[in-house]
Amino acid sequence: MFGGGGENKQGGKFAQLIEAWKTDLNLTQDQVQKIREAAKSFREERKELKSSGSDRSKIVDARQKVMEQIAGYLDDKQKQVFKDNAAKYDGIMHERK
Repeated sequence: MFGGGGENKQGGKFAQLIEAWKTDLNLTQDQVQKIREAAKSFREERKELKSSGSDRSKIVDARQKVMEQIAGYLDDKQKQVFKDNAAKYDGIMHERK
């Protein structure tokens, strides 16, 4: 999730992902805002890591950290739905057009 690609392209995919999460997880506006902020921070961190020549493992670590952060915004029921639909969400982010 939150894979590579152009920022505009990713923004569109992330918007699709948020819409899927809002529907599937019944997110509150507060949760949506927190998730958007976490994702924005991750994209900025990924950009910095790439520009500094960091190896891929640091980006993978940063992605894992943001996913844990996002999961922390969910209640137990939402976490289960999130886990059950992980492949669907990953597919949204890695869909090729």
